[in-house]
Amino acid sequence: MKRYCLHALIMVIGVLLTSSAFAGVPRTINYQGYLTDAAGTQVGASAPVSVSMTFSIYTVSSGGTALWTETQGSVQVSKGIPGSVTPVNLSFDAQYYLGVKVGRGI
Repeated sequence: MKRYCLHALIMVIGVLLTSSAFAGVPRTINYQGYLTDAAGTQVGASAPVSVSMTFSIYTVSSGGTALWTETQGSVQVSKGIPGSVTPVNLSFDAQYYLGVKVGRGI
Protein backbone atom coordinates (compact mmCIF):
# COMPACT_ATOMS: atom_id res chain seq x y z
CA MET A 1 0.00 0.00 0.00
CA LYS A 2 2.82 2.41 0.89
CA ARG A 3 4.54 1.60 -2.41
CA TYR A 4 1.31 2.38 -4.34
CA CYS A 5 0.94 5.76 -2.56
CA LEU A 6 4.57 6.63 -3.29
CA HIS A 7 4.15 5.83 -7.00
CA ALA A 8 0.91 7.84 -7.16
CA LEU A 9 2.60 10.80 -5.46
CA ILE A 10 5.55 10.69 -7.86
CA MET A 11 3.15 10.55 -10.82
CA VAL A 12 1.13 13.53 -9.55
CA ILE A 13 4.30 15.58 -9.00
CA GLY A 14 5.53 14.67 -12.49
CA VAL A 15 2.26 15.78 -14.08
CA LEU A 16 2.29 19.07 -12.17
CA LEU A 17 5.89 19.82 -13.14
CA THR A 18 5.29 18.91 -16.77
CA SER A 19 2.12 20.99 -17.08
CA SER A 20 3.81 24.09 -15.62
CA ALA A 21 6.72 23.67 -18.05
CA PHE A 22 4.30 23.91 -20.98
CA ALA A 23 2.43 26.91 -19.61
CA GLY A 24 2.51 29.71 -22.15
CA VAL A 25 3.19 33.40 -21.83
CA PRO A 26 0.07 35.25 -20.63
CA ARG A 27 -1.76 36.96 -23.48
CA THR A 28 -3.06 39.87 -21.37
CA ILE A 29 -1.30 42.73 -19.62
CA ASN A 30 -2.20 44.00 -16.18
CA TYR A 31 -1.40 47.69 -16.03
CA GLN A 32 -2.04 50.37 -13.43
CA GLY A 33 -1.58 54.08 -13.74
CA TYR A 34 -2.70 57.40 -12.37
CA LEU A 35 -4.79 59.34 -14.90
CA THR A 36 -4.87 63.13 -14.69
CA ASP A 37 -6.02 65.86 -17.03
CA ALA A 38 -3.75 68.58 -18.46
CA ALA A 39 -4.09 70.61 -15.24
CA GLY A 40 -2.98 67.64 -13.12
CA THR A 41 -6.44 66.95 -11.67
CA GLN A 42 -7.30 63.28 -11.14
CA VAL A 43 -9.76 62.08 -13.78
CA GLY A 44 -12.86 60.51 -12.26
CA ALA A 45 -12.19 61.82 -8.76
CA SER A 46 -15.74 63.04 -8.19
CA ALA A 47 -17.57 60.46 -10.34
CA PRO A 48 -16.54 57.48 -12.49
CA VAL A 49 -15.48 58.46 -16.00
CA SER A 50 -15.38 56.28 -19.09
CA VAL A 51 -12.61 57.01 -21.60
CA SER A 52 -11.26 55.52 -24.80
CA MET A 53 -7.74 54.09 -24.41
CA THR A 54 -5.29 52.72 -26.96
CA PHE A 55 -2.43 50.48 -25.81
CA SER A 56 0.58 49.72 -28.03
CA ILE A 57 3.80 47.73 -27.59
CA TYR A 58 7.06 48.93 -29.16
CA THR A 59 10.68 47.77 -29.25
CA VAL A 60 11.97 51.33 -28.80
CA SER A 61 11.17 53.91 -26.12
CA SER A 62 10.28 56.68 -28.57
CA GLY A 63 8.87 56.53 -32.10
CA GLY A 64 9.03 53.26 -33.99
CA THR A 65 6.29 51.01 -35.27
CA ALA A 66 3.92 49.27 -32.88
CA LEU A 67 4.23 45.48 -32.72
CA TRP A 68 0.78 45.22 -31.12
CA THR A 69 -2.08 47.67 -30.63
CA GLU A 70 -5.47 47.44 -28.96
CA THR A 71 -8.15 50.09 -28.48
CA GLN A 72 -10.66 49.80 -25.69
CA GLY A 73 -13.50 52.18 -26.46
CA SER A 74 -15.06 52.56 -23.05
CA VAL A 75 -12.72 52.01 -20.09
CA GLN A 76 -13.63 52.90 -16.54
CA VAL A 77 -10.62 54.75 -15.18
CA SER A 78 -10.18 52.11 -12.47
CA LYS A 79 -10.68 49.11 -14.78
CA GLY A 80 -9.53 47.65 -18.08
CA ILE A 81 -7.02 44.92 -18.85
CA PRO A 82 -5.01 45.38 -22.06
CA GLY A 83 -5.03 42.18 -24.08
CA SER A 84 -8.61 41.29 -23.24
CA VAL A 85 -9.77 42.46 -26.69
CA THR A 86 -6.73 41.65 -28.86
CA PRO A 87 -4.47 38.85 -27.54
CA VAL A 88 -0.80 39.79 -27.15
CA ASN A 89 1.02 37.27 -29.37
CA LEU A 90 4.61 38.30 -28.68
CA SER A 91 7.35 36.00 -27.36
CA PHE A 92 8.49 38.48 -24.66
CA ASP A 93 12.10 37.46 -25.22
CA ALA A 94 13.16 41.10 -25.62
CA GLN A 95 12.59 44.42 -23.86
CA TYR A 96 9.33 46.11 -24.84
CA TYR A 97 7.78 49.52 -24.17
CA LEU A 98 4.09 50.12 -23.51
CA GLY A 99 2.45 53.19 -25.05
CA VAL A 100 -0.88 54.40 -23.69
CA LYS A 101 -3.07 56.97 -25.45
CA VAL A 102 -6.18 58.29 -23.70
CA GLY A 103 -9.07 59.75 -25.67
CA ARG A 104 -11.57 62.51 -24.80
CA GLY A 105 -8.88 65.21 -24.88
CA ILE A 106 -7.43 64.23 -21.50
